[in-house]
Amino acid sequence: GAFSFRVYAPGVSNLVMLRIPMDTEMTPTSDVSSMIDITSEGGVVANQGDGWFLVTTAVVGSDFVGTEDEYECRMSNGRCDSDTVKASCTNQVGAQEICACRRDNGYVPAEGTEDGVDCVLEPTHYSRQAVDSYIKITHKDRLDYGWRVAEIGLF
Repeated sequence: GAFSFRVYAPGVSNLVMLRIPMDTEMTPTSDVSSMIDITSEGGVVANQGDGWFLVTTAVVGSDFVGTEDEYECRMSNGRCDSDTVKASCTNQVGAQEICACRRDNGYVPAEGTEDGVDCVLEPTHYSRQAVDSYIKITHKDRLDYGWRVAEIGLF
């Protein structure tokens, strides 16, 4: 059955409870990756106000650690592309968020960038429905000194 207990954590707004499995040896420098977020096992951490939280877990016989995790995705999609149509942001407890380009929408990582940080529309997905209009200008020679374009006229 479920087991509930209360935790007092004044000043904390988002308490994350991690379970340390019995067979895990923990040291002061242990990585949180060996711990399990109780919400991933059906547990609940309910903020009751005034610094009190009600923690309910189905797994007992373990040690528990409470921490406050920063939800990077809440702030402008984290370090991911700020356009949520282009990229998704997945928060991770105790680690940097995971960014991914929305391939279902036709977006891929820009050349030389990490997935999800800077996403561009894949050329094969350009269509009249996706974009009202587009222009692609490319070069065929080396660009040792960059381009010098005096004027571009469109009619």
